[in-house]
Amino acid sequence: VSESYKSTGVFLLTDGGKYTLNYTDATDACLLLNVTMATFAQVEKAHQHGLETCKYGWVADRIAVVPRLVSDRRCGQGNTGVVAWSAPLTKMFGVFCFNSSALADLDKSLETSSDSSNPLTTLTQAPTPASPLVRTSSVHTSSTRTQITSKPPQQTSETLAPLFGTTHTASISSSASPSLNPISTHAPVSPHHFTTSDSVDYTADFSTSAPPSTFSATPELALSK
Repeated sequence: VSESYKSTGVFLLTDGGKYTLNYTDATDACLLLNVTMATFAQVEKAHQHGLETCKYGWVADRIAVVPRLVSDRRCGQGNTGVVAWSAPLTKMFGVFCFNSSALADLDKSLETSSDSSNPLTTLTQAPTPASPLVRTSSVHTSSTRTQITSKPPQQTSETLAPLFGTTHTASISSSASPSLNPISTHAPVSPHHFTTSDSVDYTADFSTSAPPSTFSATPELALSK
C-alpha cells in the first residue's frame, strides 16, 4: 500500500492494467468496493503526498486525470502535476476511487500513537482525589476533645472570697513578690451551710492549639441550705 493511499485514501483501479471502464462503469466499480469515486481535489492532495501513475482514470468531476511527479512523454504527454483530459464519458479509462475508512484508520493510528507516547499523564492525575480525604480525617480527629477536670490555681481563692463574705482581711506588703501565694482568710458570715472541699472542681474546655495557661474556667459550687 502506497504512502499516498494511507494518507489520503485515493487509489487507481484498473482491469489488469487495461482501460476498460467508461464513466458510468467507473462509478459502479468504486461502489462495488464500498468506496466512492474520487474528486479532482482528492487526487491533487494524493499527488502532493506522492501519488504518481502512468494511467488515466476517471474522477467524479467527469474528466480523466493522470498524476505525474516526473516528466515522461509516455505519461501525460510529458507534463507534471495532475494532468486532466476532457474526454467523452464513453471513453475507456481506469478510475480513481476514494476510501474514507482509510482516513479513519489513520486518525485512530495517530490517537493511539499520541496516547502511548505520554503514559505518565494519567498516572500523575490519578492520586489527586486522595488529598481531601486526608484533610477531612485530620479535621475530624482534631475536633474531638473531652472535658477535663482540673484544680484551679490557688490565686482564685482571693477572687472567690466575695461569694462567701469576708470577715478578715489580709495585709500584703506591696514590696512582696507577685509569685507569693495569697493567704485565704475568708469565712462564711451567713447560717447557710456550704459544701466545699480543699479544692474546688472546675470544668474547662480548651483546644490543644492554645497554651495551658490561657484557658478560662468557671467554678462549680454546690449550695445548700
